[in-house]
Amino acid sequence: MAFMPLADLAGRLRRWMPKGAPGLTVLYVDGRWLKLLHAEGSRLTRTITALLAHPIEGMSDEEIIAWLRQACGPLQPGTVLIANPSHLTTTRLFTLPSTDSKEIRDIVELQAEKHTPYAKEEILTDFQVIETDRAGYSRVLLVLSHQDIVHRGLKLVDGMGWPLERAGFELEGLVNWFQMAQGRGSRGVVLVAEVDSVTTSLVILNDGKPYFHRSLTVGVAQLTQEADDGIAKLVEEFQRSLETFEAEGFNLAVERAVLTGQAGRLPELAQRVQSSLGIPTSVVPQFECGPVAEGVLKDQEALARVSFAGLMGLALRPSAIDLTPNALRLHRAFEVRARRLVGLGCQVVGILLLVSCLVIGKAIKHERYRARLAREYQQTAAQAQPLQEILGQLEFVQDWFQGRGRLLDAVAELSRRTPSAIQWDSLTFTKADGQLLLKGVSEEIPKVYDFTRELKRSPLFANVEVKRAAKRKVNDQDVTEFEIICSVASGQPAETRQGEPS
Repeated sequence: MAFMPLADLAGRLRRWMPKGAPGLTVLYVDGRWLKLLHAEGSRLTRTITALLAHPIEGMSDEEIIAWLRQACGPLQPGTVLIANPSHLTTTRLFTLPSTDSKEIRDIVELQAEKHTPYAKEEILTDFQVIETDRAGYSRVLLVLSHQDIVHRGLKLVDGMGWPLERAGFELEGLVNWFQMAQGRGSRGVVLVAEVDSVTTSLVILNDGKPYFHRSLTVGVAQLTQEADDGIAKLVEEFQRSLETFEAEGFNLAVERAVLTGQAGRLPELAQRVQSSLGIPTSVVPQFECGPVAEGVLKDQEALARVSFAGLMGLALRPSAIDLTPNALRLHRAFEVRARRLVGLGCQVVGILLLVSCLVIGKAIKHERYRARLAREYQQTAAQAQPLQEILGQLEFVQDWFQGRGRLLDAVAELSRRTPSAIQWDSLTFTKADGQLLLKGVSEEIPKVYDFTRELKRSPLFANVEVKRAAKRKVNDQDVTEFEIICSVASGQPAETRQGEPS
């Protein structure tokens, strides 16, 4: 019986085990643009290796999927994170008088129903505790989105057959981008604005944590077509956002402003913001926050019309917001459990195969040993047959001599204990059961019973009893005929006269 080598078996088991997909792809889709960013490597060492952007206004989901298949080509997406657009998502930042996660969740669920005109079953919500203080208060970011917005991205991912990680939030990526781009310089109160194609995301951060957010309907397309009016409108929205932030009573003054995304295409924008708001303003290129593979930024005209800052933040740093529908979460949880069970099953099967190989190997060894013993036994049995016959004959002779010896001892004992009033006629010994039958005559019946009591005292006789005692006349004289039966034991007589044989 041939067995598979353990190395080959381990290799096959590894192929059966579920494998984690390498890299991460961030997908963004709204009514006008589709953006895709792919990063390779582990979470802490990822490098941007692919960027795609394409206008999708008026395209059906099937047409978008067809374009994605052609544009992605041999790209292996790994797991996919959907970046829910900031301008299509409602956010609320507020302070709660609790630090208990369960209490915060209950309060947030009540707040979610107040901040949206949709029914509860039509929205997807999640929250993140930004910070807590010693007084027992928590700063919470609440995120709400209509399920149709998230479902479109999910439909594209499903149509491409890509594995989904979750549905995230683009604003969280912008916060991550700022923290990576500024490093230690992210301290203080900073206004961060990401200028995209048709929108601008504005967030005010305090020590890198979001305190205020607005989505503005002004983007680089309007700023380039209506230069003066567009910039004036955007600066006016910045000013209105600062006034709203100050009205919320944080007692925090914005110290500086950071512009990114497509803001670099409008050098005068930073100057107008600085002069209007009265705070230092700088433009930080969107791709300065992390490593980008060589050649990714070349010859891609569409990249000059959109911003990837939020997508880079989601790809290069951990994020927490999850807007994945509950039904899909349960489905994915079942899939994960199924993969784990498959992996565990493969391990168990592998262990069982190894144990079976060991058991079968031992069984084969024992069977070979048994067959060898059987052969040796047959050879020895043939040689021992004559000896067995001789031993049988010796046992017969031994038994014969033992029986004779017992009878001689019994006769000697009877001779010694028989009184003169008792005469024997016959003596019969049965070897099988050791029974002795004594027949004789006596002058008187009492003498017979005296003789019986005498035999009972001897250790050579047991179960002594008178079987028959009857009178008859012999030569006109009364005599008593008797039969005594007893068992012959193997002991020695208790009394032996010196000089007499026992």
